[in-house]
Amino acid sequence: MKNFQSLFDLLFKHPKVRYAAVIDSLGKRIAGEMKPGLRSITSVKTDKRIAVQSVIVLKMAESFESETGRLHYTAIRWDKIVMLYIFLTSDMVLNLSIEGTTPLREVFAIEKQVKKWKKEHLDSEDK
Repeated sequence: MKNFQSLFDLLFKHPKVRYAAVIDSLGKRIAGEMKPGLRSITSVKTDKRIAVQSVIVLKMAESFESETGRLHYTAIRWDKIVMLYIFLTSDMVLNLSIEGTTPLREVFAIEKQVKKWKKEHLDSEDK
């Protein structure tokens, strides 16, 4: 199993990130947690459904890649949170919960940080 702690440490430096977890292709959390000191604003049942939703959303969007190109991430914004789902590998997704008031430019900056981390830590393993 890969060590994602350096990714979580990087993400939790951002004041708006609330939750970070790596989810497998079946919707099971393999690493990650709420930012220390924070509590989830959603129930345990909703948290599990959000994990499964990430797999469904990404797999559905991935099916369009032959026409649209490589999928990098999807995002869903509610009033209270933004869920950012970023492909790490073909069978692992990073789920991020970010405060809903976060400006879009900051969400993109977080995605850029993850992309850089992925290139340094995961893409190098594929070579």
